[in-house]
Amino acid sequence: PVLPEPLAGASLAQAATIADFPDASALTRWLLKGGIQTDLWGLKNTKDVGSLWKEIRLDECGMELWKRLDGNMQPVRVVHVLRAKVCTQQSFQRGIFLFNTWQQYADGRKRMRNGLLSEKVGFSEMPIQANLHEICRRAVAEELQQLAPSSFRVVDGVAE
Repeated sequence: PVLPEPLAGASLAQAATIADFPDASALTRWLLKGGIQTDLWGLKNTKDVGSLWKEIRLDECGMELWKRLDGNMQPVRVVHVLRAKVCTQQSFQRGIFLFNTWQQYADGRKRMRNGLLSEKVGFSEMPIQANLHEICRRAVAEELQQLAPSSFRVVDGVAE
């Protein structure tokens, strides 16, 4: 695969695992050693290091350390994501499928998605071909567990 700048020509130095980060503090030290400052993580609507550590612990992402051509080390968060068209055989023939236009959080905030159904694929689920049916089942169950009309809203944690 072709790597984007600044990783073009870089080489993988370490594929880290949860064993390398027994807790969020260990991950913070590893990131700092790789030149990543985390003091502003968790402010406003950003996630903190603990959230990243939880993703690693839950097998939702991994961390790699790459050596760039300039000699500097670059930590990289690695995520495998399934993007899928959900449809029937008939709707597929007509080019019609579900499209995720927006998402509303429990606190009422909304964000535009405008994309296909997506699901993180755990590192233990690779290669994806061996686990494709289960990953798709989970994605549909998580994202479509509750269908609601477009007028549905959550205000202050209460459905309207």
